[in-house]
Amino acid sequence: SVYYVMLYLTIFTVIIACIASSMYSTVEDWPYEDAIYFCFVAFTTIGFGDYVTSQKATYTNETIYGLANFLFMVLGVCCTYSLLNVVSIVIKQMIIWIMKKGQSMMCCCRPPRKRRRNAITPMRVPVAQPRDRAVDVTDYDSNDSDTDGRRMSGEMISMKDFLTQNKVSLAVMQKELYDTANRGMANGTGGLAQGVGGLAILNNKLQETNRD
Repeated sequence: SVYYVMLYLTIFTVIIACIASSMYSTVEDWPYEDAIYFCFVAFTTIGFGDYVTSQKATYTNETIYGLANFLFMVLGVCCTYSLLNVVSIVIKQMIIWIMKKGQSMMCCCRPPRKRRRNAITPMRVPVAQPRDRAVDVTDYDSNDSDTDGRRMSGEMISMKDFLTQNKVSLAVMQKELYDTANRGMANGTGGLAQGVGGLAILNNKLQETNRD
């Protein structure tokens, strides 16, 4: 969790700052409070410049002091920078939580709005319950129909009824094709010169009208 990370970084930063302040107060002859202040300014990279290390003419174990100073600065800056990043994440999460709580409280206090029926949000249409008995495609009685053999737009027709209703028209068309072919062969113009199907029937009607 981010809170555990923030806790660990805080502990490490405080420990490094305390150890470094003890070293600076001993070597630089600063008060411990001033050494803590210098560590805070240096670790956060503020750098006012009012306190600066390595300003004496001589130091005992100067090489070891310079190396320790470098290590404390690097560790302190890294831990402080990481800690500030984690703190910013925690603050962001707290702000988001406060905003959500405020919105939920406002929604609870506000009376519910009535939905209006319009083209964008229509009212909900009740769903039809399924029928107990499925209708077969062949369940059709021509005597019960009030439309004289016609079916409604949503009603299906079986192949048997289709062939029964179109048997007469198919027979008439076959007869007309046969007569047309015979007349064409007799006249020597070709079997289907006068047309096929409905065109042949139309030609025959026109010929009969011309004869009358």
